[in-house]
Amino acid sequence: MTVETYFQLLQRRRDNPSDESTCASLNALRIAIAEAMPDSYVEVYSGTMVNLTRPTADMIHAGDIAHALSRIPRFNGHSHIPYTVARHTILVVDILKSWDANPELLLMAWLHDAPEAYLGDIPTPLKRLFQPQFDILEARFLIAIYDAILPKGEDMEFGHPDDYACLKHADRLALLIERMVLKYPGEPTDHDWWFPASMYEEAKKLEHLCPCHAFTPEQDRVEFLRGLDSAVKAVLSQPK
Repeated sequence: MTVETYFQLLQRRRDNPSDESTCASLNALRIAIAEAMPDSYVEVYSGTMVNLTRPTADMIHAGDIAHALSRIPRFNGHSHIPYTVARHTILVVDILKSWDANPELLLMAWLHDAPEAYLGDIPTPLKRLFQPQFDILEARFLIAIYDAILPKGEDMEFGHPDDYACLKHADRLALLIERMVLKYPGEPTDHDWWFPASMYEEAKKLEHLCPCHAFTPEQDRVEFLRGLDSAVKAVLSQPK
């Protein structure tokens, strides 16, 4: 199978998500591509050598994640003020807190962009061109990150469909709010971007959660680490 075949299968699955044959073919191709990936290493802030294609929990440290996300610009730097992936994460968490999200969902929110600490924040239009490789790497890092962040032996269950849907909506809503506040304040927000009308109403009610001034990387790092630590403790304190 070729890369062209992958994109054809991806489009077929989007058009018909219930087509089991297409899903099976797509997964088989992803597995084949994943197995063919060579090892590739990067040295991170702590000095740890991290395998980008086959990360493991022992390579992952919360301090590295916080350090990197507090210095990686969102929108590839194309915002009116400096704005990091860490600050975006905080916005998504604040949106979910306003909806009284459960502890597991809040932890998912703190970690939803954590792979970018190792892979970088690739703008979505460009990321689509890197499929399936980027999707595979991102999924592997999420597994390694959860294994590293949660204590060994904890049988935690994440990924309830309702939680994923809620997180995805909050993340997309944060994108719209950021666009309104940080990219095109006072201007129309529909430059080739499509959002349902209902989301504009939601965004207006929550845009006060998005800062219109820049934070220092150190402020973002400290707030991210503090929030992540609290989220982990909240999850672990839940009755089993």
